[in-house]
Amino acid sequence: MMDKSQRVRTTSEVFRQIYRQYGIRGLFTGTVPRVVKVAPSCAIMISSFEYGKVFFNRLANKYSHLDEVDTVDGKVNHVATTSNKQSFKESNLLGQHSSKTDVL
Repeated sequence: MMDKSQRVRTTSEVFRQIYRQYGIRGLFTGTVPRVVKVAPSCAIMISSFEYGKVFFNRLANKYSHLDEVDTVDGKVNHVATTSNKQSFKESNLLGQHSSKTDVL
């Protein structure tokens, strides 16, 4: 036979028991230390994400005009650039179709 302490309880039963024994304050016990522990790590995570997002977006925009980039010994060597790729991007941004196969 199982005694009462070994019985499997549901979450709602545990909440009701805590509320009966300690009241509403019992349900929120430990909240302040948890927030003090978690808040700095969340702030660091969010700020790191935002910094990385800005950094990589700037890096992508810097090299967006290149078809191919060759890196040797940490130096960037521009292998091929095309003005057609840039003009294609600009025409698409303006909503113009630059396809020469369009039939009127």
